[in-house]
Formats: sequence, structure tokens, C-alpha cells
Amino acid sequence: DPGGLVGRTFILVLGGPDVGAIMNFYGSKFSIAVGEPNEGTNALVNKALDLPDDYKLDIGFMPLGEPGNFLEIDGYPESAGPRPQAQGQLPPGNALCSFSVNDLDELDLDYISAPAQNSSLAYGGHRSATFVGPAGELTELIEEPREHIAT
Repeated sequence: DPGGLVGRTFILVLGGPDVGAIMNFYGSKFSIAVGEPNEGTNALVNKALDLPDDYKLDIGFMPLGEPGNFLEIDGYPESAGPRPQAQGQLPPGNALCSFSVNDLDELDLDYISAPAQNSSLAYGGHRSATFVGPAGELTELIEEPREHIAT
């Protein structure tokens, strides 16, 4: 567990075809504030997707539970499509993100499999479960009641 701001994610970026739908999903499932997306250019994304330098993407920001932590939602054009991946394998790049939550059973999510307890050092005996989000992203949730989460 990080004992300070070092070691915590600052901004986690999620790209997908519909910024509003992604923001509404996370907002409703996790009671996160949903604002209006903004338009902006992203040179790295534009180059990777072979888009013009001045191509504007919808970009949304959502505050997470810890101070200074945000989810950034980038709107990719339909031509970006899903990342290619081999059958039964994880997609290349960032394949999974993990978040701490208070109670897996209180969340209205369709988990890939039922929450399971893991006694390894990384999980500290806590339960975890993974769901597929609206952009096809894999998100792992680790059950750590609030009093156990370091700030």
C-alpha cells in the first residue's frame, strides 16, 4: 500500500468510441461525478491512429476516490476499433487496471467470474473480481474496506 501520494496513479487514461457513455457507466456504477466532455487535440493519439495533427478528440475527466486521482476518457474515432489480440490472450499494452473498493457485493456489475479471495501478498487476503467495461476494458476490483486503505 502506498503510504503517500507517491505510488498512486495520477491520471488513468481510457480510450473508447463514446466518451459520454463511458463516463455515464462509471458515474452510475461508482457514484463518480460526471461532467461534460471537452474537445482537445492529443498529438500522441493522433499520430498513433494516423489522424491529422489538428484532429480534435472528446476528452472527459472524472475524479476518483483519492485526492489527485482522475480517470481520463479519450474519445477515439470508430476507425480506431478494438485492439487486436490473440484468442484467449490479453490485449497488448495496458491490459487491466485495478481499483480498491469497499464492497464487491454492493456494486451492480457483471463480473467475469464470482469474487474470489486471494491470499497472495499482492492481495493481502482480500477478494477481487474483474468486469468488462463499456469500451471493452478489463477492470479488476479489489475489496478493501475503507479503514484498510492507506491514504
